[in-house]
Formats: sequence, structure tokens, C-alpha cells
Amino acid sequence: MKTKEDIVKNSAKLANVTLDTADKVFDAIFESIRQELLAGEEVSFRRFGGFKLLTRSARMGVDPRNGTPVAIPEKLRVKFQIGKTLAAALNKESK
Repeated sequence: MKTKEDIVKNSAKLANVTLDTADKVFDAIFESIRQELLAGEEVSFRRFGGFKLLTRSARMGVDPRNGTPVAIPEKLRVKFQIGKTLAAALNKESK
């Protein structure tokens, strides 16, 4: 599994910038994505994919320990949908 540190190091090398600059850019990109999602906007990167904020409705569940009903509150979640170009590249590499 790659970490943020690995991605920042590789990005700095590819863009020929310092690690500090790459780290700041990385943080700024993800903060921008977060802000747009919280504002109800979809975020799309052509050929890569897109992020969309979904609301999972409140519902009733069951406590598995004792079988009593439990109210599960509404939640927000992020869905990522892969772009066609990335999907094609991944599928080509896996064959």
C-alpha cells in the first residue's frame, strides 16, 4: 500500500519540485476536493474518475449482542467512480 508520503515523493520527483512544495500542493488539492464535496458539488478528473457525495438514509438496525432495535442515523459518504481511461489502463495491465 502506498502512503501519502510515497505519493508526495513520487510527485515531487515527476514535477521536479521540492518535497515541501509537493506536500503543500497535495494537501491543497485534497482540501479543495473536500470543500467542493461538502458544498454539494461533484468533483471530476477527466480520464481518471470522479467523486460524488451521497447521503445514506437513516434506518433501523438490530444490536447483534441482544437483538434490540437501534436507530442508525443518516450519514454522508463519498463515492468514487472510475473514469474510462483509467479503467482501460488498469484492465489492460491486469491481463
